[in-house]
Amino acid sequence: LPVKRSTAPLLILIALAAGCASPDRGSSMATAPASAREVPQPPAWTMTSLTVGELIAKGGRQLTGAQVKSLFDRAVMEGADGGTAWREMRFPDGKVTGQTRMSADLSIDYQGTWWVDEQGRRCWVNERFAGYAPNCMYYYLLEGRYCVSEADATRKNARLEVRRISKSPVTAN
Repeated sequence: LPVKRSTAPLLILIALAAGCASPDRGSSMATAPASAREVPQPPAWTMTSLTVGELIAKGGRQLTGAQVKSLFDRAVMEGADGGTAWREMRFPDGKVTGQTRMSADLSIDYQGTWWVDEQGRRCWVNERFAGYAPNCMYYYLLEGRYCVSEADATRKNARLEVRRISKSPVTAN
């Protein structure tokens, strides 16, 4: 069954729900009866219809690897993909912890590692999911708003997703 690249993160999160829920892996998960579950709508700030080319035409730019590394050092990132909302904390030692909210009463905690690859993409891997391939994204900035795409600036028609990124006062343990 062919899967669009843009839907792959959602499918991975669904797989995480099945793979991360066991108590022996240290994850936490809360559920409610199916009738009580309601898929949350993405926050308004996550909405954009911009492409990479439109962002660049408006004065936006692709971040360099050094800029991405500095951006994520002790940062908190929030985002949404369809009905899935999540919040991640990133630390200077390359660790990431976070929580994905799949519905009003279903959330999954995760942890992993992150790095910036030679192409300047922020990559991460979930250590609680065996066999998980790294997820790598390019980061863009326009008027104080961060956007991500699997495509670099040469793919002008690639869609962008908005991310909220802020520095965290939390330190790594």
